[in-house]
Amino acid sequence: LEKLGYISESIQIAEKCIHADKNDLGMLSLYIDTLFESGQMSQAREQLQSWNKLKQDHPHPFGDIVDNLLSVMEENELAEDDLVRIQSAVTELIRDREMIFYEPVVSTYNEDGHLSFHCQYYIPEPHGTAVEMNETLSMKLAEAGVPPTHTLIWTPSFTTSKGILQRGHHTG
Repeated sequence: LEKLGYISESIQIAEKCIHADKNDLGMLSLYIDTLFESGQMSQAREQLQSWNKLKQDHPHPFGDIVDNLLSVMEENELAEDDLVRIQSAVTELIRDREMIFYEPVVSTYNEDGHLSFHCQYYIPEPHGTAVEMNETLSMKLAEAGVPPTHTLIWTPSFTTSKGILQRGHHTG
């Protein structure tokens, strides 16, 4: 469900499964991924703490990104609700087009001491579709009233270049 853009439904199912078995690392990882994809970073951080208790020797791929992003959000007065609105626009676009996406890849950039994040979603579609979806996403964010400064901190986009993407994050 999550990869089809049904994030809230995926969160509900994952919560039920986690409640049934708090030690299920596969479900916990899916829950963390889904919270991340929804923009609910505070809840993702809470679940990452559970992950770290269960899997101390293997940090979750989104652990550092969530911590860094929450710090930058606080420094720049980017409310978590705004990030949720940004991510909702991403998942609504995927769901409305009945597409599937693969694990997002987050790259971090540090320019003159300002950290920013670029979240790329691979879609198995022609390049022109990704271009058109990025344009539509920009319009949706503007219509939703998301300030342009927020999308300089957290920039989602669609790509068709699966070969360059790996799960987790990259630092640039």
